[in-house]
Amino acid sequence: MEICNDLYISHKKVIYIILVVFCMRLFLVASVLVLHASFSSAQQTPIPRFYGGVQAFVSSFPIFYPGATNSYLTYSGPVELLAGYRFAPRWAMQVGWIGTRKVYHDGNHYVDPTTGGDVVNMSREDRRNTAIPVLMRYSLTRKMAHRVQFDVLAGVTLVHASYERRATRLVDEQLVFDDRKVNKATNIALCIGPSIRYSLGSHLGLIAHYGHNGTLNPRHKAGSPILATGFANTFTGGIHYRFGYK
Repeated sequence: MEICNDLYISHKKVIYIILVVFCMRLFLVASVLVLHASFSSAQQTPIPRFYGGVQAFVSSFPIFYPGATNSYLTYSGPVELLAGYRFAPRWAMQVGWIGTRKVYHDGNHYVDPTTGGDVVNMSREDRRNTAIPVLMRYSLTRKMAHRVQFDVLAGVTLVHASYERRATRLVDEQLVFDDRKVNKATNIALCIGPSIRYSLGSHLGLIAHYGHNGTLNPRHKAGSPILATGFANTFTGGIHYRFGYK
């Protein structure tokens, strides 16, 4: 009877030891899994939610002035300011602004050989261009940790152009001619093209972008293939600052 009791106690001890070992192993496995998950989470590359930048911007857009029988090229540059928001690891949206203004002066002064009057001709031309690109950025590079990133940008650019020209003529200091012409036009261009980024650290990076622009309303024909088809190109290059990591 005592032998049976001893066997029963020994059997209970064996089961108890097995349960203890099993629980210890289970605890160790769970601990390893937790540590691995924590380590993996810590090793994930943080993603910046926002970025801003300054870029050199060279682009031409066809523009169609009301009442004109031809189309014209308007040039935007030399600097673009932009801000972007990354709403997914590989998706971002950015908005830029480019504004230019050029003023031209011309004139001459002579004595009319017929009347002997003192003639002064003057002209002033004020040209202003504004472009607002609204582009979606998709990263072709899957890992954000890579120093070199390849992207595709696509979207639209709102282009507004205006010019004001005034011509005057003075004869013996008397105004005899005064002509003023003002014209404004707004156009929308579809934009798509590749981009490359090079990281200089967690916040700064260099970027270069080529875009192909196609106007939505090539109504007028012209001698230039660019004006006739409504296609033009964009080249940008600059520096971005990333922030808002999560």
